[in-house]
Amino acid sequence: FLPWSWSEQSFIPVLSPVYRQAESWLWGGLQSAVLLHIGAGIVCFLCILVQFDRSIRQAHPRIHRACGRLYVAAGCACVLSLRSLKRTSGAGSDPEHRADFAVSLFIDLSSALWFGATVMALYRVMAHKDYEAHKKWMAVSMWLPVSYTHLTLPTKRIV
Repeated sequence: FLPWSWSEQSFIPVLSPVYRQAESWLWGGLQSAVLLHIGAGIVCFLCILVQFDRSIRQAHPRIHRACGRLYVAAGCACVLSLRSLKRTSGAGSDPEHRADFAVSLFIDLSSALWFGATVMALYRVMAHKDYEAHKKWMAVSMWLPVSYTHLTLPTKRIV
């Protein structure tokens, strides 16, 4: 089932900041940043799946910690790759390929929120051994990329 505004041949974007971005990425030489962002994002999502598995978390705390470190490293790579991608964000829907200020602002805000939530989670567990607060802050940290991806899945297609 596809919404009425879609079909196999036509596509009307609703929320997707990557609509028609391929040409901006190709002209801007940003292919490596795109690949880094996608690769690191896949690693983040795989780590999120492992981190939420209670049996692994309780039976194998070393795996939980290693996967958590990998999540933070991959998340930092995602955020850093966004620094270069943001200058073309939303440009695919502009005839002159100018970046969209609102999308750039959203990228900055969500990156700062992700970084802040992740740092708070690490601080709570490392400085205070407060595992409940750590769990809550990591849930926020993991919710940010998952919610954005989930909300825009219906409007994304491979470009």
